[in-house]
Amino acid sequence: MKKITYIIGLAGIAILSFGCVHLLPIPLDTAVDNDPYYIINKTQNTDYVDKFTATDIFTEDIKSTWGFEKDACKNFTVSTDVKYQGDASLSLEWDKSKKGCDWLGVGFAWNNWQNVDMSNILDSWAVSFWIRTKTGKMPTIPLTFNFIDQTSKATEYVSVSNKFYEGAGIDENWKQVVIPLSYFKFKSKGLNLTEITQLIMQFEGTASIYIDEFKFINTSTAKNNETAKQMANATKFTATDLFTDNIKNTWGFDKDACREFSVVNDIKKQGTSSLLLKWDKTQKGCDVITAGIAWNNWNSVNMSGIIDTWALHFWIRTKQGKMTNIPLSFNFIDDGNNTSENITINNKYYKGADIDESWKEVTIPLSNFHFKENDLNLFEIKQLTMIFEGSAEVYLDDMKLINLK
Repeated sequence: MKKITYIIGLAGIAILSFGCVHLLPIPLDTAVDNDPYYIINKTQNTDYVDKFTATDIFTEDIKSTWGFEKDACKNFTVSTDVKYQGDASLSLEWDKSKKGCDWLGVGFAWNNWQNVDMSNILDSWAVSFWIRTKTGKMPTIPLTFNFIDQTSKATEYVSVSNKFYEGAGIDENWKQVVIPLSYFKFKSKGLNLTEITQLIMQFEGTASIYIDEFKFINTSTAKNNETAKQMANATKFTATDLFTDNIKNTWGFDKDACREFSVVNDIKKQGTSSLLLKWDKTQKGCDVITAGIAWNNWNSVNMSGIIDTWALHFWIRTKQGKMTNIPLSFNFIDDGNNTSENITINNKYYKGADIDESWKEVTIPLSNFHFKENDLNLFEIKQLTMIFEGSAEVYLDDMKLINLK
């Protein structure tokens, strides 16, 4: 019955594939059918379920999988002739251009068909594998991955692009691919993080490759994986200045009927200038007043290692008078335009009851922005956004990210 369901699922995919709809085949097997422990004891082995210990997807042999049958579209086998390390690699040959090959994919239920609790590893672990061509070069790797949970909810589909490996394309030399789990958007896609069941690999175009040492790795503790070390260390957080003496890599810092944002040199906390921010959202047509700082020269920033120990820090004062709360809030945005929590300036983040014409220090811990809770990709934070409400006229200076320790 399961095989019939699987075939029907594939037929549906073939019919709808031209509409660019991503559908997943129903898994051919389950833990009930395949796990000897379950068959004997009529219950799941808690060693599989309670914590994340199942890290190997493929190292030496194919197990707990579906879709590896040889047919006119594909030939997937274990090869002992070519390998990165150990005794074998996974030989993958496919041609999606052939008639009837509208969808090609396989599934890895790598924890012996048991659910996997991945709730504690999403921010610091990655999928890693080594890859090479059988012959020649390939400019791109036509593979896509996603995960599904117990209810078949699917994560984001992540293509293997060169942001996950060094250089352009692959050849007959082994190259490591490292895809941080944060790219899959488990939380925003609504998956049950304690019941992840499978990793799905989908194949595009035509290729003939080897894959080896296919597993999960902890990028924060990687020692022998050069690309993993690059993900964790080589993209170290060094872009700390958002504004010191001039505006750069920004948008929205304009002068119009709603706002007047400019750099001035007559008032400053330190250095040569400060940022004068004057706005009035009550004016007609001023429903939205925002500005952004893409402070790393418009490149994404890896903030995975700092969100628990660093803070957004700046100095602020009014142009005239006192204000208890400044109607200005901040959030961060990642490469997929997911936004963090909005944080408004209030006396939780500075000393005293008011902000007046004396400079006051503001420190907002990054943890308050709830990056993880809002499922941001910590490896690719792209900008800080400022949202202006009400009306005010203030000076801001020396805005940067600081280490609270």
